[in-house]
Amino acid sequence: MYFIFGIFLAAGVVCGLVLHFRKKAVIREICGMSSCEKADRLCELLHPWGFTYLPSMDVLSSGKDAWQREFGYHAAFDRSAPHFHMIFDCEPVYFDYLGETWLIEFWKGQYGINTGGEIGVYHAGRLLESNERENAHFQSVSDDQMLPLSMELTEGGRRIFSICGRHWWLTGFDVGRFSRPEELEMKISVTCPDREMAEAFVKGMLEAGYDRCELTLCDRTVSLLFNRPRSQQAASGKRFFERCQRRLAQWSNRLWCSVYCWITGIFCCPLSSGGWCVSETPGGNAACEDGSEFRTAHGANLRPCAGAASGQKYPVYPVFRLPSGRGG
Repeated sequence: MYFIFGIFLAAGVVCGLVLHFRKKAVIREICGMSSCEKADRLCELLHPWGFTYLPSMDVLSSGKDAWQREFGYHAAFDRSAPHFHMIFDCEPVYFDYLGETWLIEFWKGQYGINTGGEIGVYHAGRLLESNERENAHFQSVSDDQMLPLSMELTEGGRRIFSICGRHWWLTGFDVGRFSRPEELEMKISVTCPDREMAEAFVKGMLEAGYDRCELTLCDRTVSLLFNRPRSQQAASGKRFFERCQRRLAQWSNRLWCSVYCWITGIFCCPLSSGGWCVSETPGGNAACEDGSEFRTAHGANLRPCAGAASGQKYPVYPVFRLPSGRGG
């Protein structure tokens, strides 16, 4: 019996030593890589999951060719989110345009170990009655229907990230950061292809519960601040079980954020801290300080919005306010 115990003990010591030296080797390998090599490696690892890494903001974002595009959107996705430790505020905005019902939805909150925000653009392929919208399946828009989108996510007045680009699903996720949805604010701008769509989108915002004075319109661009959702939340947590589920999910999210930060603490400097990305190449990739080219990956074509790199306040566009009053 003691002999068997000794074998297990020796095996445990050997495995511990192997893991220790393997960890040291991995740390040396990563520390020996340039910023562009690290970013490229991250993009390669993230691509099968539909995401890319944006070193200038030190956040993850979705690619235009993300596999999630095939699934479109259904309100059931939001209702089931707490089961997957995603606790967020969402704002679905429905409106009719060119003979079909469109949906532009905003999200902000905690996604597992990530604090993030999203803007999604979808269409139903036909006109829907008001009572059909929440149970209908929406398709992701095609490439020629994608819209110029921009968002800045802040917490307590401090910017977390600021991203813009032509997209069907613009996202940003700060890994290892814990936040509560009600503490986050998101400045949003949506640029429509024509004035008709912009006005239809504004009408949808008013129907969702926003006041005219909360929206700004400049030509074809609609801007707003998303802080408190006006629409009924799909996972509102009004029932006792739902409240407990959300609290347990957030407790778990906070715990795993701490674990993530502890494990990655040795790599304490984000890739963006060195100001490594100084320009863009003609192909839309980032040019690094050493002259090499970093592939921003897989059709992302995203960038920090104007003023983000210099610390300026997020613009977004010159705007004029709509007349006061609600509806109509």
